[in-house]
Amino acid sequence: MSRHQPTSNAHQTLVVKLLREQVDHPKKVIDLLEANQDLLDEGFIECIEQYAKHLSLNCQEQERITMISQILRKLMDSIAKLTQRNPQNQLNLREISISGYKICQDFFREMGNKRELSLTLNNLAIVYSLPIAKNLYERRENLEVAKRYFEEALANLTDQNFIDEKISIKSSLSNCLAEYVSLNHAINLELLYQQLAIYNEILTFYDQYSLEKDNEWVLIENYIGNIYSQLSHYSTKRVEKLDFLENAISSYANALTFSGDVEVFNDKEHRLMLGKLETNLENAQLELERWQK
Repeated sequence: MSRHQPTSNAHQTLVVKLLREQVDHPKKVIDLLEANQDLLDEGFIECIEQYAKHLSLNCQEQERITMISQILRKLMDSIAKLTQRNPQNQLNLREISISGYKICQDFFREMGNKRELSLTLNNLAIVYSLPIAKNLYERRENLEVAKRYFEEALANLTDQNFIDEKISIKSSLSNCLAEYVSLNHAINLELLYQQLAIYNEILTFYDQYSLEKDNEWVLIENYIGNIYSQLSHYSTKRVEKLDFLENAISSYANALTFSGDVEVFNDKEHRLMLGKLETNLENAQLELERWQK
């Protein structure tokens, strides 16, 4: 974040405008933020903290939860989106959104509201997982932090009614692990197995709760196939390698069959996905034939 900036009337005016627009015209919030990036600093965060304290002192519990979750956290979501639109100011905007989410996090932790805490932790993890870093070492560090927040989000989301949220967080966690693996020169088999376990658990949700198969299901089957293909590549045991390849082929075939029957993607995405699945399946089959000889 930029060096300390004391809160000012300009900061207070901006925060009031943003909070009002978040309620009345949420689509205008990003434009307002973009036009006032020079005020997105520690003075801005101080105003946000003052607003949160005001809610704690002057509002009933349910009203405070609603105000924080529907207004303040969504304001941080807008700053996080702005981060991706402004490469020249990414680092500062990311730190602002992280600071804001942490205010929400502390609030929900104190209130004991696990669902709202979980959703806030998930948003924090997503910001840390954005491809914004000064160097490769910092990028890996950010992904490690994101992993911890994703895991904590899942640990707090214990209610069986929030299956969609669990699927979303688990998918994000596994994608985070995939990138972390790709950034490390030495392959981390433990992380690959962790990814595999997460994706398989997500698939069980579809069966357990009779969820309709969708594009997310197709992507997960493809990801599972990719992990099995990676495991086969690094395995030194022939029998194990063959087993991994057979599992990869099964996952690719499952995804390809469903994706071919029902166009769950838009036309362009559908063609790209089909092409990717066909290529992955063909490569796995060729590799299996090579090792069966």
